[in-house]
Amino acid sequence: MLAGVSFAAPSEEWRDQDGDGFKETHLFIKNDLPDRAEYDRNKDGKPDQFLEFKNGLRSTFRASRRFDGRIDQWKWYDAKGCLSRDAKDSNHDGTPDRFSYYPNGNRETVIRELDRNFDGKIDKRVLSVWDGEGKMKVYTGTRMQSIAHPGYKTMRREEDKDFDGKIDKAFDRKDKTFADRRKGQPISPEPSMPDASSAEEESTAPSGSKKGISPSEALLKRQNERYGF
Repeated sequence: MLAGVSFAAPSEEWRDQDGDGFKETHLFIKNDLPDRAEYDRNKDGKPDQFLEFKNGLRSTFRASRRFDGRIDQWKWYDAKGCLSRDAKDSNHDGTPDRFSYYPNGNRETVIRELDRNFDGKIDKRVLSVWDGEGKMKVYTGTRMQSIAHPGYKTMRREEDKDFDGKIDKAFDRKDKTFADRRKGQPISPEPSMPDASSAEEESTAPSGSKKGISPSEALLKRQNERYGF
């Protein structure tokens, strides 16, 4: 054993996190830090969510939202353990078709990409920011008034409505010429995520990444170029 260095034996813990008397969380600990966890959310005796840790912080997450043993949700976390991107399989064909990316390390800015006809190509892309001061107009019976309505505000959107690979509808809140410039142009078909079917491998590089640039750096570079962050 190295002087001054101790290696704690791996251990396991079962926890009841929701306080209902059923221990649904199986936590694996290595060197006194969480290494991975399995969760049985529907309490059928089988895990349906899986969380991996790196240096004690969340790294990757997989889940079977339908509790049928098939993974249909993936999440990736950055070096600080904050959610950076996620993907979902909405039609249960084994391939992700809904993607979200959080370029600033929080949920205040989100880029959502959708494959609505499930052909493996993105046909709608939306950039939104959180507006905590948002208002909504409602009719109270006597007059129209504004009430607090925080939520996401769309800043940019481009959409291929007929799935021919070209943008049919576009919008930018700050750039009034954006729609005219983008209509009829090819929509970038590839999702911004690595292939979620191999989500356990964080090293999966998005297309276009270059040698010497990490997958995360390449992904951020592409988003910066696309959205002007």
